[in-house]
Amino acid sequence: MGAAHTSVVVPCAVLGHPCPVDPDVSSGEGLASLRGEAGLAAAAMIREIVKTYLRDRPLRVAELAEILGTSERSLQRHLAALDLSFAQLDAEARYQVACEMLARADLQVADVAFATGYENPSHFTRAFRRVAGVPPSAYRRSLQPAP
Repeated sequence: MGAAHTSVVVPCAVLGHPCPVDPDVSSGEGLASLRGEAGLAAAAMIREIVKTYLRDRPLRVAELAEILGTSERSLQRHLAALDLSFAQLDAEARYQVACEMLARADLQVADVAFATGYENPSHFTRAFRRVAGVPPSAYRRSLQPAP
């Protein structure tokens, strides 16, 4: 129709998860009330949101808070209650997307770096090595079957 629109692409696997957050957010507890398995499920769902947006560009914490319908500070408090930070979630999401992309032999490491929000492939390589313990090229080689 030519009109601008906003959409969110969510992986099908996420749609099957029950929503652990009580829809009545007026209680003020929200994510902070989540503990144990429910907290892990909430963190996984938030990580999936970050991964989804990462394909366009990395989210800022304020944008994630808006998507979740809370303030930036409240989101930070809720994540802290889950022993997480936005930086950790972002790094984990980038790492997971990078691993998925590195499994594809048709993509260059530099392409993976740019697709995961890094402006410089060497920054990506350092960040990937910090998490995986090996550089992206070695990780990719480890995925190939032995001759």
